[in-house]
Amino acid sequence: MSTSPPPWLRRLREPAGTPLMRMAAIGAIVSNAGIVVTGGAVRLSNSGLGCPTWPDCTDGRLLPGGANTHGPLNQGIEFGNRLLGVLVLLTAIACVLVAWRLTPRRRDVLAIAWLLPIGIIAQAILGGITVREKLNPLVVAPHFLLSMVLVYVAVWLHERAGEGDGELQRLVRREIQLGVRLLVVVVAAIEVAGTLVTATGPHAGNRGTRRLGWDPRVVTQFHADLVFLYVGLLVALMLGLRATGAPARTRQRARVVAVVVALQATVGYVQYFTHVPAVLVGVHMFGATLATITTARLFFATRERLSTAPQPETADWTHAWADAGARGRRRPPGP
Repeated sequence: MSTSPPPWLRRLREPAGTPLMRMAAIGAIVSNAGIVVTGGAVRLSNSGLGCPTWPDCTDGRLLPGGANTHGPLNQGIEFGNRLLGVLVLLTAIACVLVAWRLTPRRRDVLAIAWLLPIGIIAQAILGGITVREKLNPLVVAPHFLLSMVLVYVAVWLHERAGEGDGELQRLVRREIQLGVRLLVVVVAAIEVAGTLVTATGPHAGNRGTRRLGWDPRVVTQFHADLVFLYVGLLVALMLGLRATGAPARTRQRARVVAVVVALQATVGYVQYFTHVPAVLVGVHMFGATLATITTARLFFATRERLSTAPQPETADWTHAWADAGARGRRRPPGP
C-alpha cells in the first residue's frame, strides 16, 4: 500500500523560486486592493451594518438571511466583503508558504511575507470593532488606512523578492531619494486626511451613523493642500530625475505616478463640485490605492540590491538583454 503524500503536499515541499514568489505577491496586491473597493461598496450602499454583529452576520447566524433593519441586498454586500477578507487571508498565507520554500532561504523575504497575515488578522479584529461601534468614523478610518499599509507591504514583498541579496545601492542622487521618501510620507498624510473628509461627509455606511462635527470645507481644503504639496514635490522630482540622468526605469515609474495623481485629482475635484456622488467616491478610493502602489514602486526604483550568487552561463542574446537592462536601470548616482 502506497504511503506517498498527495500531490498538493508534495508541491508544498518542493523548493520555490523568485517568479512564484513575485506572482504570490501580485496576488496579495490585487486582493488587498480589491477589498478596498468592496469595502467602499459597503460604505457607499449603506450596507455597513447589513451584518450588525461580528463574527456572525445576524441573529446568531453566520450567513445572511436573518431579520434586521437591512434588506437582503445590504446583507449580501456586507457578507460578500467579509468573504473576500477570507480570500485576502489565503493569499497572504500563500505568500508565507512560498517565502518559506524559497531556495536559497531568504529570511528578510519571509519576514516581509509574515507581515501580511498578521496585518489581515488585525484588520479582521478592527472590522469587528467597527461593527460593534456602529461605524464610528474614528474606527472606520484606521480600518481603511490599515488596508493601505497592507497594499504597501505587498508591493514591498514583490519588489524585494525580485532583488538580490547584495549590498543596497542607490540608483539616484541622495537628494532625490530623500525627496521620494518624503513623497511616500505625503501620500500617507493625504490618505489620513481623506479619511477625515469622508468622516465629515454624507457617506457614513449606514443611515443615522454619527459623523465628525468638523467643518467639511476646512477638512476638504486641508486635504487639497496636501495634494498640492504632493504634486509640486512630484514635479520637482521628475525634473531632478531627468536632469541627473536617473535610470530609465525610475523615470518611467515617476511618469506612471504622475498619470495616476492627475486622474485622482480630477476625480476629487469633480466629486466635490457634484456634491460627492457615491460612484465617484468609490472611484476615488480605488485611485488612492493606485497612488499607494505606484508611489511605493517609485520608491523601490531608487535603489537596488544585486545578486551575490554567481550567475549561470547563458546564451549570447540573454547576456545582451541583461546588459541592455543594466544600462537602462543603473547609472552613477552622483554624490
